[in-house]
Amino acid sequence: MNVMKRGLIVLALVTSSAAFAIGQSAPFLGTWKTNLAKSTYSPGPRPSGPTTTTLEAVEGGAIRTTMVNATGEQTVSGPFIFDGREFSLASPPNTTHSFKKTARGYDRTVKENGKIIFTANHVVSADGKTLTTTQKGKTSQGTIVSNVIVNDRQ
Repeated sequence: MNVMKRGLIVLALVTSSAAFAIGQSAPFLGTWKTNLAKSTYSPGPRPSGPTTTTLEAVEGGAIRTTMVNATGEQTVSGPFIFDGREFSLASPPNTTHSFKKTARGYDRTVKENGKIIFTANHVVSADGKTLTTTQKGKTSQGTIVSNVIVNDRQ
């Protein structure tokens, strides 16, 4: 039950594969809060307040993400599987998403019409207290996005 209560982030969104054991081997599981003082957002704007993200293991080796923004609005995403395979979501149209577990985190890739438009690399620090997400991509208007989002374990 402890593993089920542990959770995590992204902006993005998160997932896991039945091929890897959820729990201690997935250091990104848990609840994280954005540290705005340590985060950078380009082109911005910076969020009005911190976001709390919980990543939790669910059936079938998948991950569900729950995000609560500074105004208390909650968004639940998933389940996602970290097998590197592409899959489609309803929004945005013509896009595929993939998640792949790394040694201390995971990578997310978003493609539109087969071309990569967004990547996010999520890495947990060696001490397990910080989750840093590096996002790169373009908005639908073509604006380049380059964010480094630092999250503290709660």
